[in-house]
Amino acid sequence: MSAIETTAPFPVLTLLVLLPAAAALALQVAPTDRAASRIALAAMVAELAIAVGVLLAFRPALAQAQLAERVEWIPTVGAVYHVGVDGLSVLFVPLTALTALLALVSSWRSVRFHLRGFLASLLLLEAATMGIFVSLDLLLFFLFWEAMLVPTYALIRVWGVGPERQAAAAKYAMYMLVGSAPMLVAIALLGINARAAAAAGPGGYTFDLPALLAVPVPPGLQAIVFLAFAFSFAVKSPLFPFHSWLPGALLEGPAGVAIFLVGLKLGIYGFLRFAIPLAPDAAREWGWAIAALGVASILYGGLVALAQPNLRRFLAFAALTHVGLATVGVFSLNQQGVQGALLLMVNVAVSATGLALLA
Repeated sequence: MSAIETTAPFPVLTLLVLLPAAAALALQVAPTDRAASRIALAAMVAELAIAVGVLLAFRPALAQAQLAERVEWIPTVGAVYHVGVDGLSVLFVPLTALTALLALVSSWRSVRFHLRGFLASLLLLEAATMGIFVSLDLLLFFLFWEAMLVPTYALIRVWGVGPERQAAAAKYAMYMLVGSAPMLVAIALLGINARAAAAAGPGGYTFDLPALLAVPVPPGLQAIVFLAFAFSFAVKSPLFPFHSWLPGALLEGPAGVAIFLVGLKLGIYGFLRFAIPLAPDAAREWGWAIAALGVASILYGGLVALAQPNLRRFLAFAALTHVGLATVGVFSLNQQGVQGALLLMVNVAVSATGLALLA
């Protein structure tokens, strides 16, 4: 493992990832459930305070990633721990912390059994989500992306509120696993291409985002990479017709899961962070198809939402329309569209969280 390269006086982004994970372990040895709840609450409040500090410390005038930390830990396979925030991710750091805190407050009094397991799952979900937003290495991003699956599955299956919670959890897991497989292929292809271009040095690979952005990607490979990423992010968002896991997860899962799933648009973030920058020509060539899925999501989600008698199912299809709107904005591929999509994502996170609290 090489020495840590950092632009921050303190590894604050690593702290944001490790704090909830450490709290998930600490509350297991708390003497009472009440003490465990206090540990979880204190950790999430501290996480929010640190996240707000990151937002306040961010300097918009600087183009590069800030508060960055980089460690090469398995050089032979190009595994790098590289985190940082820029103008895209810095908004989602405090938003994730706030969402997690609201998810905790909305749910913990309704948990009737295995409270510590519930609190630990929620904290681990926060840690994985925070890792997704600060990752600047594709392998690290994929690790956090997959890590999010485990606590979400547990929260729906064990602490869900509906009679079909086990089926909803299984469907969620199946969609996420199938959806992430093409992304792993795309990441591997980018690493192989970087090695062929000698961007990682003799005999090595790289999955570090700044390094990959400097490596030319042939047009044919760009199309494969973009479509693989697009499938994965369309499932996660979700976009029509890959949305059928969402109504069940929201209807059967606890309120905390609903807040995370509709409040944080991880798929849209993935388009902006990886799919478009790493395959810009393919994004211009195929962007119309993804935008068409966005339009279909708007129309289908809006019409079906009007017919829902249940607030949670209404929220699921309303979320589909929001994802569609954001997708159309992103694949307008201009500054105004992307800014509008980001503003919509932040607004939806706040409003959808409020609706999920009422559901």
